[in-house]
Amino acid sequence: MRALAPDHPLLSWPNRIDAADWEGWRHERCVHAAMRWGDAYRPLLAMADPGAPEITGALLSGVFGEGRHSHVALALHRQYPDLVPGALRLLANLVQPAGAVSSRRG
Repeated sequence: MRALAPDHPLLSWPNRIDAADWEGWRHERCVHAAMRWGDAYRPLLAMADPGAPEITGALLSGVFGEGRHSHVALALHRQYPDLVPGALRLLANLVQPAGAVSSRRG
């Protein structure tokens, strides 16, 4: 996993998501990654399994008016039984009130 936009609000507020947060993630890290998206969206992560092509459509986000729409193809639910900290931090970042996130545009 590699952050393409490490300072983006979804990867930095209220929890900073860094390389250590991806350690210990269980199988099926990503399902139904976007293969293409509109100009309003920004890819936030790049990921690849050994020998596989890089995927950049696992976490996309775009600002629309006063809110944000994000496409999350990460299999967060697979991480919860083991309480993987990065999955819990990312979920908390994703559910921030729209006003809080849109004030930190990115």
